[in-house]
Amino acid sequence: EYKNKNNYKENFVTKWKNLFDPEGTGSISLQTFCDTLGLNIKEVKENRAKVVQSSRKRMPDGVQIISADMEENLQIDVVHIAIKAVDDHAKLQDSVKQIKQECDSQFGKLFHAIIVRGQYWAYYSYEPGYNFAFKIGSNIFIIFRTPELN
Repeated sequence: EYKNKNNYKENFVTKWKNLFDPEGTGSISLQTFCDTLGLNIKEVKENRAKVVQSSRKRMPDGVQIISADMEENLQIDVVHIAIKAVDDHAKLQDSVKQIKQECDSQFGKLFHAIIVRGQYWAYYSYEPGYNFAFKIGSNIFIIFRTPELN
């Protein structure tokens, strides 16, 4: 299928198998792959580790965390949702609606989203583990979840 999709010649698979699986085991080891291509396996493993590390989620630049009672991966997801919402809309009232809806959709109800500029004072209740306030540029985002009432 891969061969056909990429318009490779009929003998492509046979050549590949002969190069990387000369004993016909049905699998290609990293050692055989590196030996065949003349690569240093230690360097390949180190480079792969760097790529895997860099692909992990991280907080975007320019985010100032004000307070957080939320798991770091969830914080990162929320920040990306907020950035996208602000980019998607000219009015912050539309952005804040998108943030709330997206958080509800991805992480379960009942999320609340507030965007303010400048100083603010707030006192509110939230579900433990689901409160996050952060600043990007002149916008302060307060995102929290309250438990659903049964």
